[in-house]
Amino acid sequence: MAGIMDIDQVGGRRSPYLSTALSHDQASWDHRPVNFAPLFLSAAVAHTCRRSALHADFQRVTIKSREHYLPEIFNVSHRTVSLGHCRSAVAKACCHRMNYNRYQDVLEHPERWLEDRQRRWLRPRSSLAQIAHALWYVVNWVLIRFLFRLSVVGGKHLPASGPFIIAPNHASPLDPLILGAALPLSLLQQTYCAGKQSTVLRNRLRRFLSWLTRVIPIDEDFTALAPAVTILEQGDNLVWFPEGRRSLDGNLQKFKPGIAILLTRCDVPVVPVFIHGAYVAFPPNAWLPRLRTRIEVRIGPCQSAKQLGLTRPATEDIRCATETLRQHVLQLRDK
Repeated sequence: MAGIMDIDQVGGRRSPYLSTALSHDQASWDHRPVNFAPLFLSAAVAHTCRRSALHADFQRVTIKSREHYLPEIFNVSHRTVSLGHCRSAVAKACCHRMNYNRYQDVLEHPERWLEDRQRRWLRPRSSLAQIAHALWYVVNWVLIRFLFRLSVVGGKHLPASGPFIIAPNHASPLDPLILGAALPLSLLQQTYCAGKQSTVLRNRLRRFLSWLTRVIPIDEDFTALAPAVTILEQGDNLVWFPEGRRSLDGNLQKFKPGIAILLTRCDVPVVPVFIHGAYVAFPPNAWLPRLRTRIEVRIGPCQSAKQLGLTRPATEDIRCATETLRQHVLQLRDK
């Protein structure tokens, strides 16, 4: 379960009319930008949406495509494309290089990009839901601390109040459960965790447990910023796995720039965390975890955007802040 977002590769659900042209299985893209405006402005969409509104959306978006795919893309002009399909195609268009301007609309107007399920899961919880969450916390706390001999180092570094971002490494499917047992209940009830949508929504039981434990499903694209900004701006905390996916060898992977981009909008501290021993306790392809493995959660001092080297919303500053955050997590690993 991970809060995955790769800012350098924006992909995700696509319009059915573009599935062939934008397939991830196609050969490598070249670097020629193609404007989407002629594609959809030539489509028969006048009866479903205003042409001027579409033009404003499409002028900002380009994709990298091989030349022989262009006839396939433009052949959709005979179809009637709805506004929803158009916006989805534009929002999910594949882009090759990171450009901060692409994410400004999501950062400044996150409510426009939230899905209905995300809106429902971000609503205040009822008393019954809070009681159920507290019971789940007790069960998880007992099991994790007994089965894996969990210990927490540096708990004093956690801020007394939010909002803030927790940035842990991700090497095991146990990581969310371990964090849930390492944090106090009072803090956990004000904290959301970003989770990969395909994992969070895999079945009804997982959907219920994710909702109960405040795990928000996100797409693997720039729209993941919308629920993250919403969570922080409503005063809650956010657990965001900066590696984007689980490590297959236990080593710390390269960080995605999602947290740094969030800091350009939300001036909140970031708490680096390293979970030591989780990979050994439950490595990839293992059927069952190795019980009684010692696991230690190491929490580092809070880091502000300025301390991470982020002074302006520029690509170089974002990359610098991302790498600086990774170095802080590495320092916790080597303690």
